[in-house]
Amino acid sequence: QVANFALTQQEINIKIGDKNPSEYFKQTLAQCESGNPVYGGIQDKADLLENLKQNCIPVDMVLSGNLSDYPAFLAERRLLMAKKIRDYYQQL
Repeated sequence: QVANFALTQQEINIKIGDKNPSEYFKQTLAQCESGNPVYGGIQDKADLLENLKQNCIPVDMVLSGNLSDYPAFLAERRLLMAKKIRDYYQQL
């Protein structure tokens, strides 16, 4: 899924490595609670949720930890990306 690629800082990408999304999203949520950053500098849950939204990541799936169905994740993300593109286009 070419559109599923995300640009991340090299240091974050190295830390994520080949971890399952459910694992690193869980740790990212935990860093907002602990204040101990593991992936990047986001330590506020509202900032994290806004970042996910801006990057068309299905927030409900991340919050529920329900990321084991990767095809469903991709399908939802495609819808979010299409909506974002449509909304942007309609603002022109």
